[in-house]
Amino acid sequence: MRNYIKHFISIKVIISMIFVSGMGLSAQGQEIEKVFQVRCNEQPVYIAKEKEGFNIINDTWEPIIDVRYDTISLLDDFLLSAISDGKQVLLTCQGTPVSPQDMESVYMYADDELRGLYFIRNTRDKYGVIDYNGKTIIPFEFERIEHLSIHKYLFAIKNNEKYYFDYMGNVLFK
Repeated sequence: MRNYIKHFISIKVIISMIFVSGMGLSAQGQEIEKVFQVRCNEQPVYIAKEKEGFNIINDTWEPIIDVRYDTISLLDDFLLSAISDGKQVLLTCQGTPVSPQDMESVYMYADDELRGLYFIRNTRDKYGVIDYNGKTIIPFEFERIEHLSIHKYLFAIKNNEKYYFDYMGNVLFK
C-alpha cells in the first residue's frame, strides 16, 4: 500500500484554539468571532473566524490578507489549506497562495525526505509537484506521479513513457 496521506477539500484540522467569542474584538471593522492559533513553519499563525469568513491576522489583530475564505486550516508544517467557493487553495504561513489555480487535489507522502513537496492533480487530470514556496518541481504534464521509496526517486508517466526524477525535479532517466 502506498505510504502517503491524502488531503481532500474536506480537511478541517486545527491544532489549538483560542476563543475570543463575545469579547467584541475586531480587525479593520470585521468583528472577530473566534481565533485559532496554529504553528506553521515554526511560527504562530492566527486564523480569525469573522462574519464574512476566515482570515489570517497578526498578533496585533491586523489582517495579513484581504481575502476571506470559507475555511482555513493547517495542512502540514509548512502550508495552510483554505477553501473558497468549494475550491481548495494552498497558502504559505503568511497567506500567499502557492497552489496552481487549476488545482483539483493534493497529496503528500509521509516520508521525511519528501517533507515540503506537494503532489498535485489539476483540473485537466495532469499531475505535477510543487514545493512549499509554490515552485514547480515537476511540471503538470504527467498522467501519474509516485514516490518509489526503495530507490529514492519519483516515478512519472507521460504518453506511456516512464520518467524518473530526483527530489529536486531533475530527470535521472527515462
